[in-house]
Amino acid sequence: MLKLTKYCTKNKYNEDSYILLHTLNGNIIIINNMTYQKIINKKYEMLPRKTLMLLKESGFLVNFKDIILERYNQTSIYKKIKSFYKKESALDLMFIPTYNCNFKCPYCSQNNIKKNISSDEEVQVNPKKNIYSIFEYIKNQYSGRSINIHLYGGEPLLNKNKNYIKTLSNYVKDNKTDLKINNLIVTTNGYNIDKFIDDLEYFDQFQITLDGPPEIHNNTRKHINNSPTFHRILDNILLLLEKNKKIFLRINFNIDNLYYMEEMFNILKYKKIIPSKNITFSFSPIFSSDFLQLDKNDLQKSFEYIKKSKTLINYFDNYLIRDIFTKIEWSLNKNYPYIYNPFSCNAFEDFLIFGPEQNVYGCNYLISDNKYKIGSYKRKPSINKFKRSILKLIRLRYDLKCINCKYFMFCGKSCFVSKMKLSNYKKCPMRTIIDNYIEISVMKIKIELKC
Repeated sequence: MLKLTKYCTKNKYNEDSYILLHTLNGNIIIINNMTYQKIINKKYEMLPRKTLMLLKESGFLVNFKDIILERYNQTSIYKKIKSFYKKESALDLMFIPTYNCNFKCPYCSQNNIKKNISSDEEVQVNPKKNIYSIFEYIKNQYSGRSINIHLYGGEPLLNKNKNYIKTLSNYVKDNKTDLKINNLIVTTNGYNIDKFIDDLEYFDQFQITLDGPPEIHNNTRKHINNSPTFHRILDNILLLLEKNKKIFLRINFNIDNLYYMEEMFNILKYKKIIPSKNITFSFSPIFSSDFLQLDKNDLQKSFEYIKKSKTLINYFDNYLIRDIFTKIEWSLNKNYPYIYNPFSCNAFEDFLIFGPEQNVYGCNYLISDNKYKIGSYKRKPSINKFKRSILKLIRLRYDLKCINCKYFMFCGKSCFVSKMKLSNYKKCPMRTIIDNYIEISVMKIKIELKC
């Protein structure tokens, strides 16, 4: 007995056709409305023989034996992921000079950090000694590995961190030929960039957040003294573009600010910030501090609004959208399934985070929590390999919880912290997000192909 595989997503392609995407094997086929109606109504016997064979061979129509095979394929994918974790990739080093911030954003995911760490525990009294000892440790323990350096917070570009930033920049400058550096990245609210621009000469990528036009942005991206932040951030973005820096503009969105986004894009055009080859947008839904309190109805309303706006569809982007778009576009152009490469986060594997309290962590969503620290650099850097291994096993455990999901191959990059929080949730919000990301990707491809 045939049935439609659970891995099938269906999206309107144009007035006369639908696009079917197999989220496990990567197959994509375009069918007409008549065929679509027969599939939806389970009238498979009425399908033309050639169409029926195509749907079976592509994995869209399956029998009991095929379902068992799909489960086997899931297990094979999981084994590949475990082997992926063992492969050496670039080592990510994240330096956090402080957990403090000069903004008071109501949705900040790091609001809980202030409960765990007081300012008195931020003991970066000798940044030169600390930073140099960290790099000596990296040279000894990870010899020959390429590295990415991240500057993170809190807000890293606070006046009190001037000496720390200079020390890190000087080390990079003096050792650039010895260090195999791929990227130097700063995550900042963008408010103080002009004060640090000379010290950030060797940093090539910046992530900055805008939440809408001035009246919206200034309400959510609040300075601690309540002064407006929007135009100062825009001036600093222009400063970075003059220096030929790459900027990831993060756009936090929900149903409340989406209506004003087109106004923000008009301002960015007027300021000649866009279009620019150095600007990449990254849209991200605003979740509450407790991920489980996410309002799925508001989330879906947000996506419905995005899909009705040509401007938002044009600019709507993030790493998952790019990944999904690439898969679909590649399959359509090549008329061949996209060969998936399983991936996941590198938490506790190739990720070392050096907090201001001189603890070492393996995940930036778990910083400041002592039970998740994997080492220290109070005297000299050291990593507790046993604790690191335990946390890696926890991460794999939550991958197993997700492996039967139809979107596993699209959502594999999602962090295991989210999976921990979602493990007892009846319907994961990521399903709603991925559903809409696939639909938006199809819409973007239609625009590109002028369908």
